[in-house]
Order: sequence, then C-alpha cells, then structure tokens
Amino acid sequence: MSRLSNMVTAVTDGGRGIGREIALQQAREGAKVAVLARTATEIEETVSLIEEEGGEAIAVSADLIGLAAVESAFTRVASELGPIDILINNHGSFQGFGPAWDCDPLVWWRDVEINLRGTFNTCRTAAPMMLAHGRAGS
Repeated sequence: MSRLSNMVTAVTDGGRGIGREIALQQAREGAKVAVLARTATEIEETVSLIEEEGGEAIAVSADLIGLAAVESAFTRVASELGPIDILINNHGSFQGFGPAWDCDPLVWWRDVEINLRGTFNTCRTAAPMMLAHGRAGS
C-alpha cells in the first residue's frame, strides 16, 4: 500500500514546473490529485501525465483570488475525488519586482492578491473539509 493511498491532495498551480512535479509525486505515492490553476490546458496535461502512470486526477480551472471560485472548485474536488486531505499551496506571482518607482502598481497589487488572498481563500475553504474528517489541526 502506498503512503498516500485513499487520500486526496489539492495542488495549486499544478500545471507546470514545481507544481506539476508535486502533483506527479503525490499521485505516485497513491493520492488522488486535484490539479488547480487558471490555465486549463496546462493542468489537463498534468492530469494526463498522472493518468498515464496509473494515477487518478482531475483538472480544476479556478482563479484563486475569487473566494466563490475557490469554494466551487473545492466542492467539485470533494464531489469527484472525496474530501481534501492535503492542500499544497504552490501558486504565486512575482511580476512586480524592482524599485517602487519602476513597478506598475496594478501588477504589484495582482501579485499581492494572488500570493496572499489566493492562499487565504484556499486555506479558508479547505480547512473545514479537512477538520471534518480529522486531517487538520485547529
């Protein structure tokens, strides 16, 4: 039996790079994986890779800045795979770097929203599910 058998993992920004590798490794360890990101084609490719290796996964496109979008996405995950046991917040945006006078304020603010608000929304939504079946601390 694999280490993560009968567990559901949600991986944000799982369509490429580190997020894709995290999703693949979670599946290799036996987890059912929900791969989340805004770009559907990338997360669908990750799901295909997981399925090719015999794993189970779904692609869930969502903009993590919107709480309603996150709630809808995680409701779908629970419906299709089961309640979330592991949440991996891998998403992040780092476009607004440089001296303050050179940064576009809207680009900088978008980074803040993705990095902070996105993480808050996913944790706020997943935690009650996880607590309900003993997977998260208080």
